[in-house]
Amino acid sequence: MEPLERVRLTRDCVATMVPSGQKVLASKDTPVEIMQ
Repeated sequence: MEPLERVRLTRDCVATMVPSGQKVLASKDTPVEIMQ
């Protein structure tokens, strides 16, 4: 298992899931912190 999992969403959006917090990177390089 890799520490960083990259998931490709529809369009050119790349979401990066980090164990120490979920961070989503938009196509505009905008780090967004999501609390689930």
